[in-house]
Amino acid sequence: MQQLASDSFTRANGSLGANWTDFLSAGSVPPQIVGNQVEPSSTGFSDAMYYGGIDWPSDQYSQAQIIALGSGAKMGPSVRVTSVSEYIGIVETLGAGNATVEIELELNGTFSTLISTSTATVLPGDYIQISAQGTTLTMNNVTRSTTLLTITDSTLAAGYPGIHLNPAGGTPSSTVMSNWSGGSMTSAPLSVSTLASDNFNRANTANLGPNWSVGSGYDFLQIVNNQMEWSSSPSDNIALEYYTALTFPSDQWSQAQVTVVTGDENGPVLRYQQSSSGASYYFYDIQQAGLAGTAYVKFYSYVNGEASLIFYDNTYAALSSSDNIRAQAQGCLISLIDVTTGVLLDSYCDTSSSALSGGSPGWSIQQWGNGVSAATNWSGGTFGQ
Repeated sequence: MQQLASDSFTRANGSLGANWTDFLSAGSVPPQIVGNQVEPSSTGFSDAMYYGGIDWPSDQYSQAQIIALGSGAKMGPSVRVTSVSEYIGIVETLGAGNATVEIELELNGTFSTLISTSTATVLPGDYIQISAQGTTLTMNNVTRSTTLLTITDSTLAAGYPGIHLNPAGGTPSSTVMSNWSGGSMTSAPLSVSTLASDNFNRANTANLGPNWSVGSGYDFLQIVNNQMEWSSSPSDNIALEYYTALTFPSDQWSQAQVTVVTGDENGPVLRYQQSSSGASYYFYDIQQAGLAGTAYVKFYSYVNGEASLIFYDNTYAALSSSDNIRAQAQGCLISLIDVTTGVLLDSYCDTSSSALSGGSPGWSIQQWGNGVSAATNWSGGTFGQ
């Protein structure tokens, strides 16, 4: 195993901070730091957090020290976490030979117990680990060098390591963990490799130029003052162009500096492909910049010209105007990252029958208001070890 990240939470009381992203569960409130430890929020139901900052391999582990467990509470480390899914190594009760532990799957707010036992040994202060290697899930008590549970499950293919805390009937301060770490079971994290870039530092034009193609049925993007903006003579309310000067692999990323957001939809496109049935692509929409609770991001899947809103977040994401925003596709895992701050904003593993697996990166601006939305300094690429 290779440790890739760790967090001792030895900092001021409050949120877990920029490296952590909240699981988008209805009614949840992110866990908090209190006294250099993590506990469920004092203001409501807590759920999962996952750790970003690097591009994690899918074969991964997550572990944390279980300090105390309130009556009725459940908590433990998680792997392959996205905004709507996770595998959890749950500790439900502590004890010597009578602790209850489980490996659970949470998918779109629904929990399924994959395997459990009520004869485990887990005591206060033990380090509990869950790992994913291919389809094999393993839960270990690292402190006591014992395997608690193992099972195979193929539901979740990718995601990030993290933690899960649910106080249930217990008070938040009686359910506490600390000293989290996570890493790879097989390989180093992926690094980004730039294949193409465009800073638009050329004369104003009605389109982005010969390296770009306009999505069929969509408007041109135009260059104005070294930025790309919505078309000056629109026929629709969506402008989209994708980069065609080279062929991109399916695992790809697209990013640009979002300079102006005026309530319209401005963001990166991934895996754009055209067929006689219509365009198919993934689109991340940055509709509003600002602090958490003000910023607004959405994720869409377009398949043969038909749009599906996968999820949205106007509660936890925070980004500033002029930040560099990157969307990336790695197998089923589609993520949105604020490159300027290094914050993973959200992620989703698309395992649907209509999942997209190829095409080109690009950019789209959908004009709903009367203002001007703009972005500049675009680049796109792939990943490597």
